[in-house]
Amino acid sequence: MDSKVRSVLDKLQKVISNYVTKFDLTCRLGTDFGYYWADDVIEYAVVVSKRFDALYSEYLWEHYNDVNAPLFLWSLFHEIGHSQTDDFFTDEAHAVFSEYKNSLNPELDSDVMEYYHCPDEALATNWAYLYMRDNAPEVEALWNEILPLLQELTTYIDD
Repeated sequence: MDSKVRSVLDKLQKVISNYVTKFDLTCRLGTDFGYYWADDVIEYAVVVSKRFDALYSEYLWEHYNDVNAPLFLWSLFHEIGHSQTDDFFTDEAHAVFSEYKNSLNPELDSDVMEYYHCPDEALATNWAYLYMRDNAPEVEALWNEILPLLQELTTYIDD
């Protein structure tokens, strides 16, 4: 990996890592956004599917059109939201949600939208919405740290 790209990714890791500690979480760069409850780890991605982003944007617009935030932040706070709301459901409920989500076909837009509507996913997104809405200055400050790094990565990727 190019040393300039590695340097930017290391800076991004530091910014996000410092931020998520307030929720007693750690983070790591991955291939998608995710929450791993066994380790309290948030995974974030800098390269994502345009299709999934478009579908998630559609879901967000339908339900939360009064918060205008970049998808990176929505995705990050959604995963933090899982850490804050997973205890609202029993282990049995989580098993049912997992089985249901695994039965969905990610190639079908309708199934992807069903995924976003699954109770644990919807609750995590709702948590993200409430947090970003109620803590807008803090979230904006975080974005002001993240955005230049993502823009710098875009520059490197386009070269």
